[in-house]
Amino acid sequence: MLGQDQLILFGRRYEILSWVALAWGIVCALAAIYDWFFREKVPSATLRLALEFYLVAVVATFCLPENLRTNIYAGWIGLLVSRLTLVTAIFGLLVLASLRLPRWSAYGASLLAAAFFLFLYQDTGKLDRMEANARVVVQPLPAGTRIVAVANPPVDWRIEFIHHSIERACIGRCFSFANYEPSSLQFRVRALPDSFFVTDSADKSEAMSSGDYLVQKDDLPLTSIYQCDDADFTRLCALPLREGQKAEDPEDDPVPVPASPKGDSQLQN
Repeated sequence: MLGQDQLILFGRRYEILSWVALAWGIVCALAAIYDWFFREKVPSATLRLALEFYLVAVVATFCLPENLRTNIYAGWIGLLVSRLTLVTAIFGLLVLASLRLPRWSAYGASLLAAAFFLFLYQDTGKLDRMEANARVVVQPLPAGTRIVAVANPPVDWRIEFIHHSIERACIGRCFSFANYEPSSLQFRVRALPDSFFVTDSADKSEAMSSGDYLVQKDDLPLTSIYQCDDADFTRLCALPLREGQKAEDPEDDPVPVPASPKGDSQLQN
C-alpha cells in the first residue's frame, strides 16, 4: 500500500528489509518535522504537491484491481497494483526529498541500499545460472522445435514468472509454444487460429506455463523444458511430451485415453 513492497523481490529477507526501510523513512521524516517546528528548517515548497501525489497513489492502489481481463478470450492484465506501487514508492521518496532530512539519514539509507543490492546480486545470479542451463539444454534440439518452458521459483519468492529466462534461451533456436503474448491479444504480434508456432489460446498458454496442462494429440510435437532436480531449481532437462502427459511431467507415463462413448455403445450392441 505504501510503496515499500517494491523492495520485496525474491524472498523473505527482502520483506524484512522493506519494513526496515519503511521504518527508517518514518524516523527520518519525523526528525525533519521536528527540525521544521523547533529549528525552523523549512522544507521545500514542493512538499505539499508531493504529499498530494503520494496520497492519490495510495488511494489508487487501494481501489484498483490486481488483475483484470478485457474480454473472456483475452489474456489477463495481471499484477496491476503490484506494478503501480512503483509510482507510489517514487512519490514517497519525493516526500522525503522535499523535507530537510538530517545528515545521519544518509547512513541508514546507504546501508539499506548495500544490503538490497547484495541480495539482488545473489538471487539474479541464480536466474543467470538457470538461463545458462537453458541454453545448454536447448542447443542439441533441432532448429524450430516447439517447447513449453515450465519453471517454478522457491516458495518464498515474489517473482513468479522465472520460466521467461528459459524462453530467452530459445531465441534463434526454437519456438516457445506457450508464450502468452500472441494469445493475449494485448500486443502487436497476435497468434492466428491453429498457429504452428504458438498457441492461440490464452487459457491454454497459462495452463502450459504452470505445468497443469494435459497434452492433446493436436499439440504434438512438443518438448518440455522443466526443472529436473528438487535440490537445485536452476537445473533443467528437456524431454518430448506425449499425449495425456502434463506439461511439467515428461518423465511420467501418459494418462490412458478413455474409450469413446460410441465404442461403448457398439460393444453393448
